[in-house]
Parts: sequence; C-alpha cells; structure tokens
Amino acid sequence: GDEITFSRGRWVIANGMYMLVGCPRGYQLVNSIGGVFSHDVQDCIKCAVNQYVVDSNNSAYSCQNCPLGASCDGATLAGLVPGEIWTANNVTGQLMLESCPPGYQRLATTVDAQQCQRCAAGFFCVGGTASASVCKDGAFAPSGSNSSSACVFAVLVEVVTNLPLSKDQFGTAEEAKFIEALSAASDIGQQYVYISQVSSSRRNTASGIQVTADIATESSSVAQNVASRLNKDQLDTQLVARSLPKSSSMSSRAVVTVPADGLPVSTFAGVAFAGFFFLSLLSVCGICLLRRFKHQAFHRAFLVALRTAKAGDKASKRLTPLKLHRTYAAVEVLGKGAFGCVVKMKLLKGGQTVAIKLLVPERGSTFDDRERRQLLREANVLELMTASKCEQAVHLAGIDAVVLQHELAWFVLEYLHGDNMDSVIRDPDRGPISDMEAIKVGRSVLAALKVLQTTSLLHFHAPGIGSLLLY
Repeated sequence: GDEITFSRGRWVIANGMYMLVGCPRGYQLVNSIGGVFSHDVQDCIKCAVNQYVVDSNNSAYSCQNCPLGASCDGATLAGLVPGEIWTANNVTGQLMLESCPPGYQRLATTVDAQQCQRCAAGFFCVGGTASASVCKDGAFAPSGSNSSSACVFAVLVEVVTNLPLSKDQFGTAEEAKFIEALSAASDIGQQYVYISQVSSSRRNTASGIQVTADIATESSSVAQNVASRLNKDQLDTQLVARSLPKSSSMSSRAVVTVPADGLPVSTFAGVAFAGFFFLSLLSVCGICLLRRFKHQAFHRAFLVALRTAKAGDKASKRLTPLKLHRTYAAVEVLGKGAFGCVVKMKLLKGGQTVAIKLLVPERGSTFDDRERRQLLREANVLELMTASKCEQAVHLAGIDAVVLQHELAWFVLEYLHGDNMDSVIRDPDRGPISDMEAIKVGRSVLAALKVLQTTSLLHFHAPGIGSLLLY
C-alpha cells in the first residue's frame, strides 16, 4: 500500500527502497545475507538477557553470550571484578578480556569461559595476563595475594574429610561452599583455607571422595589449638547449612613446614640462634628428622603444583621430584590425567629432551597394593617395548628410568613430538585422516600389540587417545 509502518529501528530511503541502518539498544541489526544486502530479511532482533551486542547499528555485530566472568543485560557487558579491562574484537564482534587487576589471574581457555579468577591460597597473582605464581617451599599466602611479599612462613592444619559425593558432584561451587564451612567451623578466615587435593575414597562399603584441605596459622601453638578444637560435628553443622552432605569421617593434624628461603630477618635470627644452641645436641636421628620435614614440605608443594598443572602450561620447578632436581629442568606440561601428568624436561648436562610421567596415589598418601600392581605392569610393558626395540611404541630413556616410591612414581620416557590420534580426528581442520594414514596407523598399533602378545600380555583396547602421530 501507500503507507508503511516501522515497528522499530532507524530507516532511510536509498536506491528507491527503505533500508534499515540502525536498531535500538540491545538489538542486533539484520539487513544482509552473507554480507550482501537483502531487502526482505531486514529486522531488529532483540538479544537475550544473558547476552550483549557491541554495536546495534552495525550488521557485522551479532548478539553474543555473556562470558563466565561478566554480567550482561541484553545490551552491554560489565566485568565482575573492578579493574578488569575488556576490549572489542572488531572482526568477531566479541568483547575480549585483556587484563586482570593484581590479586587475580586471567583465565581465557574459550571466549565463553573468560574470567578474572581470585588468586588461590598459597599463590600470588601480579595481575595483567600473568598466571598465578606459587609461593616458595614452606611459605604461604592468603587468597587474593598480589606479590611475593605476601608469602610468609606458616604452620598448616591438615584436615582430611570423606564426603558421600562423586568427583563430578564436587565442582567449583561445592569447593567454595566446603571452604566456607571449614572456615566457619575452625573460626579461621576463608583466605587462609584452601583445598590441596580431592581424590576418590572408599570407606567400608560406601563410596565417595576424600577432600584434603589446609588451614594456615601463624604458629605451632595456634595450629595445635585449631586441630584440637575442630571436630566432625562442628564441620557437619556448617556443611548442612550450605546444602552439602554430612561427612562420613574427618581428621585433622598440625603440619610444620620448613621454608627454603625468604624468611624475615627476625625469624631468620631466631632460627639461627636456635640452630646454634642445639647444634651440639643433634644426633643422626635428629638430622634424619629434619630431612623428613623438608621432604614432606617439598612433597606437599609438589602435590599442589601437580593438582594445578594444565596441559600446555610452562612447568614450574616445583613440578620436578626432589630426586630429579639436579638432573632435569622442567620445561612444559605435555598432558594431565586423573592421577598425574606428563612433563617435558631437559637434562641439565647434555640438553637431551625427555618426557617424564609423574604418578601419585589415587587416594591417601601412599600407593595401595592394587595401584602398585598396576604400576609394576606398566613398568614391565615399557621395559619390554624398550628391550625388544619396538619402533611403534615409546621407550624408556636412560638409566634408572623407572622409579616406584611409596608416595610417588615416575617413568622417564623418550620425547616424541606429535599429537594423539583422538585430537587429530576431532579437529575439523585435520580430521578425518586419509585411508593410507589409517592403514599406516593400524599397522603400527598391531605391531606393538604383537610384541605384547608374544609374552602372553593382553591389551583389552587401543583408544585413539593412546596413539601418537609423529611429526
């Protein structure tokens, strides 16, 4: 007809037709298909409440989902942490988290997962794009710390709690509630409480998880006081108040950590005086006890580093077992699993690159009989493949390549550069592989299985994630 009514938007007449050139705040401008103007599709589409749009007057920008670390009102995005810096990507129309304030680390594995995460206890975060840095051996920093000066000597109270939950049911939100409950039960601030390990647990016939948490205190007397007054009933009351189940068991003990360096002058003077006073009284047993304390402190730091390690991250020195410190230098985390990780390391003498597989107990502080049998089977297979010089399998590298301890095990393997088959197949730019490549991979897998079967060893399945395409 002669009259046209526009429901919304800004329209202009061009080339003898009405063209939509702008939309109200919180709407996506649609006036083209594949970048070519289309008269019939012109419309202003309202963004959802949990979305935002960079520019409602530009058809190149669409409604975007709100990232984890921000709040959106259907039009704009606001960071949840004061001091965050977000900038627009003019190509994708997405807002990108560029920097976090001190006391936070930037997490940006995907666009939707972008967030500034508060620095965890035992770490300090300088802000910007830097990752969290762990405090030196024996030192502790409360959550939200922004410099190494926050790392001070502390005496920890270790609290081991068994909960009737699965690992999948104990996510980030549940961890935060558990820390709140433990903080209230112990009457210690939340910034001094952190979870060091979550593992599977079986007590009697009930299954669940075992949560190991640490409470940092300023002295041994305070730690002993907290450990003695903290009990299961107090913790259960706080857990239930936060919609978590009661614990099936709970234990606590004070753990003294010995800092490697970085002591305040006054503390250093006190330690030096005490050391001089008792030097004449030290015996072989006393020296062994000190070594044990140091080993325990390092091992606890190692477990924290292992728990927080992510594939692709630069490996810290604390991710190297104490006995390997003088032999290898950690370079990069190659992979992460449920019971450990694989770290790329270099020999300090010669520069040879190896891959060291680090394994810790699934539950408790030492390997049980089942786990030791599993480790021995894996060691036997690796030694078999190495001795038979099977070209299709990874080999052990060097002398003492297999080490099995009570609380830790590692295998020193040759470093092979490549991607596992599973990731290649799932990559839309690289997979699926060609027929010839599939035949080549299949022959290699069968050749390795043949070596196993000649010694009466059976392998029930050969998943893609266990096969490596070498470059």
